[in-house]
Amino acid sequence: MKSIIIRTGILVGSLTMAACANTSESTNQADAGAAEYQQAVTSATMALDKANSVGFEWRDSRKLLKKADAAAEGGDYDKAIKLAAAAELQGERAYQQAHDQANPKPPF
Repeated sequence: MKSIIIRTGILVGSLTMAACANTSESTNQADAGAAEYQQAVTSATMALDKANSVGFEWRDSRKLLKKADAAAEGGDYDKAIKLAAAAELQGERAYQQAHDQANPKPPF
């Protein structure tokens, strides 16, 4: 009888420790995802502000950041990071487009 109680106690203790380890690991992953997301949003915002400084920010670029915020609020950091990266790319391309088309010349 004592051996059954001891075995049950060991099993419960092992399961408890495993559950705590998984919770800690998932918390660390969420924190890392949140930090990476914040970095992506910062980079995207800087790129969009740069495009806006030359008056050439694309219409839907900030909408991507809003979608990224919504995804991050839902805990989907992978999607949020991809959306923020897309917004950053749009900001960079808009800035480049402003410089490429600053002094257009006729093709002839």
